[in-house]
Amino acid sequence: MIQFNSNNLESAYLLINKLNKSDIPTREIQNENLSFQDGFKTLSNFWRSRTIVIGGTIDASSSAHLASLLDTLKKNLSGVDKNLDVDYGASTRRFKGTLARFEAPEEFYNITHLPYSAEFICQPFGYGTSDVSFASNDITAASKNETMTIQGTYKPNPIITLTFGTSASASSVVVTNNTTGDAITITTAMVDGDVLIINTETKKITLNGIQIDFTGPIPEFAIDDNSLTIDMSGSVIKYDLLISYTPLYL
Repeated sequence: MIQFNSNNLESAYLLINKLNKSDIPTREIQNENLSFQDGFKTLSNFWRSRTIVIGGTIDASSSAHLASLLDTLKKNLSGVDKNLDVDYGASTRRFKGTLARFEAPEEFYNITHLPYSAEFICQPFGYGTSDVSFASNDITAASKNETMTIQGTYKPNPIITLTFGTSASASSVVVTNNTTGDAITITTAMVDGDVLIINTETKKITLNGIQIDFTGPIPEFAIDDNSLTIDMSGSVIKYDLLISYTPLYL
């Protein structure tokens, strides 16, 4: 299965023979040479983009049918920043990209058959097609430890949601990822029905939809096991914890 923007790119008339879905994305690396010695120091590195090329043949029943299929294919590939879904083992891997180049070299003998190549510039990571969640409910301890295992091959950007329960009354919360060493402190009144959301991708925190201040770095998450501690101050501790994320893949 290969789809772009929910349009199927495989059918009885569209035959795929090339797909480089397993290449790694490009990486931008900034180095600084070491003074008076061999080697260098890496100052920064960021994954920037991924190029995916799909090659195949349009197999039509007539020249008119070929022209119609070609026009439809071009239209279906014209979306910007759309989902490119491909079979990947027993699952589906999602890439987000835009068609950068389309070639269909036509010779005099291409009456009902035409080879083509479509090149997409995509975001650097592949995505799971559904979110993964970790939940712990009815927490009443002032200090709560949890361990969760992150799926994928690259660190994701989870959304951490704390929903405060009946009679809850808290004045501050500290969320620590012991695995990465990051800890964030939020000092504000939180009571029954309040929803605190820590978005590790946007680097913003909201209480009931209103952005609030915090101190310390918003926790990053590592691949595989992460040890978390949530420390709560207040007269009545009662809340539910939900952590959700989309797995990322190199």
